[in-house]
Amino acid sequence: MNLDTANKLLERRTGLNYAQNKSLFGMALSGAMDEIGANLEVPRAQTTTIRTIAASENKVRLPESYTGRVISAEYKYDSGGVDYKNHLTNLPTTAFEEMNSGQQDLTTDNIRRYNVSGRYLRIGPRLTLTGGSVIIIWQRPLTMGDIELIPDGMMVVDGAESNIWKSGTDEKTLARASFLGKLKRVDVAIQPVMEKHSERGMPDQVLLDQAYMEEL
Repeated sequence: MNLDTANKLLERRTGLNYAQNKSLFGMALSGAMDEIGANLEVPRAQTTTIRTIAASENKVRLPESYTGRVISAEYKYDSGGVDYKNHLTNLPTTAFEEMNSGQQDLTTDNIRRYNVSGRYLRIGPRLTLTGGSVIIIWQRPLTMGDIELIPDGMMVVDGAESNIWKSGTDEKTLARASFLGKLKRVDVAIQPVMEKHSERGMPDQVLLDQAYMEEL
């Protein structure tokens, strides 16, 4: 699905005219893409950065272009001519501080956790014994230009529609439920929910086909 198709489907869903509501549609779609990017891993929007870390250190600087979220981090080091790589688990700041409490001056290569703090990625517990490198995979914020990267484009439409309707309305509740369902099960077809508006109940593929035919 591309941006034009998404806007046509939003017109159909909401009954609003795109030309008269460009700003509203744009904000609704941007909001949906922000939420999708915060919860869904999109490989084509990801970058791998490798940072060298010396012995007795516990943090590396994130790249200047970093503006999104870290997807994964690994600590790689050499011991006795053998390469080792530890997959690191993310910890919130408070938990990371508690884990490291009283161990700030100790060293180990059993590094298992990371935490993003400002422009730095911290690792722990303790400081590195050997040093080596930290491999970071991070994902930039998604934009409306990334709609084609989303496995299920209807997820974007559902999310944008839920952003258009007023809080407390049946339309918002239905669109939000459909959006969250697709977000949780991207690769599973979602069954249409029962609703008052027959067109909202049409299968997603039918809506996509109709929008495509209108473009021809």
